[in-house]
Amino acid sequence: MELELNDIEIKQKTFTLIGMGPGNPQKLTAEAIIALRKAELIAGATRIMEQAKSILPDWTEKKTLMSARNEEILHFIREHDECTNIAILFSGDLGRYSGATEMRSLLDREYLDAEIRVLPGIGSAVEFLDRLGIPQEKVLIESAHGRPLNLIPLINSHRYVLAFLGSGETVRDTAEELMEYGMNLVRITTGTRLSYPDEEIHMGSPKEFTEAVVNALSLVLFENPEADEKTQSLGIPDDKFERGNVPMTKQEIRILSLSRLNVQKDSVVWDIGAGTGSIAIEASRQAEQGVVYAVERKEEAIELLKKNRRKFRAANVNIVEDEAPYCLKDLPEPDKVVIGGSGGKLTEIVKKVFEKNPYADLVIHAVTLETLSELERLAAEYEKDYDFEFTEIAATRYQKLGNYHMRRPETPVTIVSVKAKEGELKFR
Repeated sequence: MELELNDIEIKQKTFTLIGMGPGNPQKLTAEAIIALRKAELIAGATRIMEQAKSILPDWTEKKTLMSARNEEILHFIREHDECTNIAILFSGDLGRYSGATEMRSLLDREYLDAEIRVLPGIGSAVEFLDRLGIPQEKVLIESAHGRPLNLIPLINSHRYVLAFLGSGETVRDTAEELMEYGMNLVRITTGTRLSYPDEEIHMGSPKEFTEAVVNALSLVLFENPEADEKTQSLGIPDDKFERGNVPMTKQEIRILSLSRLNVQKDSVVWDIGAGTGSIAIEASRQAEQGVVYAVERKEEAIELLKKNRRKFRAANVNIVEDEAPYCLKDLPEPDKVVIGGSGGKLTEIVKKVFEKNPYADLVIHAVTLETLSELERLAAEYEKDYDFEFTEIAATRYQKLGNYHMRRPETPVTIVSVKAKEGELKFR
C-alpha cells in the first residue's frame, strides 16, 4: 500500500533557550515558566536544572539531562528524537557571556526546519547593580570566565568595573595588584548567591580583600573615584615619563606611530627596543583588554620601564628582559608590532615577526641612514607581499629664553608602516 504525502505527520521541533535569571526561581519570567511546563525534554547545568525542578511538579515525567556541555546536550536530544518541545537552560539573560550563542548556532546547523526561541531572563549583573543603586550605563561589564582578564587597566580608566569571576582568586589577586599600583582608594564590592535567601554582599578596601576567599560564582564591582577616563587618548606629555639617560620616543612620533598601527582594545602588541616604555605605555592604554610585551635588553632602560609601568598603572605591560630577535619565539603571536631599536638586527627581527604572524601590522623607526637603507632593502625584498610606507617627521618645538622663544628642532625620524597586501602571501 502506498502512502500519500498527506498521510505522513511531520512534527516540527521547537527549541526554547531559556535565561533562568540570577538563580532564585521567583526571578523567572512568566514566559519562561510556561515554556518549562510545556517542554518534554529539559537540559542544562546542574545548578539551574535544580532551579527548574523546584517549580515543576511533573519533573519526573520529563526527559532531563544535567550538563553544561553543548555536545552532550545535543547527543541527548538525538537519543530522544521523539521529543519535539525542548528547553535548554542557561543562567542570566543570554545576552552577555552566555553559552546560548554557541548552542543556537549548533541548532541552526543541525535542525534546519526547527523553530528556535530565545527567552532572556534577568541578568545577575542587573540584579547586583540595582541592589547597589548604580545605573548599568555607567558600568563597564567584563567576564573572566575562560579567558585571562587584567583588571587593573580597566579599573584605572573606568569609574565602575563589574566582573564575572573566573575563579575565587581573581578578587584577591586584583586587590594585591591595586595596592601594588597605589590604587588604595578603590572600593571593592562582591555579590554571592544573588537573589537567594542566603545571598552575601561584602564591601571593603583592597587591603581588606587581600586575604578574602570569594566564591567563583560571585560578581565583583570595582569603584575607582580617581579613574582617568581619558587614558585611551594618545599623546602623554614627554615630561610625565621617568626618563633618565635613556632615549625616548617623543610625543609627536608616538601619536603618529600608534595611529598608524590602529591598536585595538584587545590587541597583542610587541614593543621591541622599548627604552623608557613610552610607546608601550601609550599602547597599553589603547589595548586595555589586551597585552603589550616590552622587549628591552639594557638594565637602565628596564628599570625606567618598571617605574613608568607602575606610575601609569599599566599592568598589562609585560617587560621582557632579553634581546630580540632571540626572545621573540617564546612570545604570543602579535597583531601589532613597533620596532624602535633593533641593536643592528633589524632584518632578523622583521623576519621573525613575519614568521610569527605574517599579517601583523608593523611600525619601524629609523634615525640613521644605515637603518633607512636596510628598510629600503626589506621593502624591495617583500614588495610582492607587503606595502612599506615611508614618512619622515621633523618636529620643532620652541623654548622660552628670557624675552624670546628659540627654535629647538628634534632629531628627524622616519616612520615606516608595513602592512600585508590583500590576498594570499606569496612568501609562505
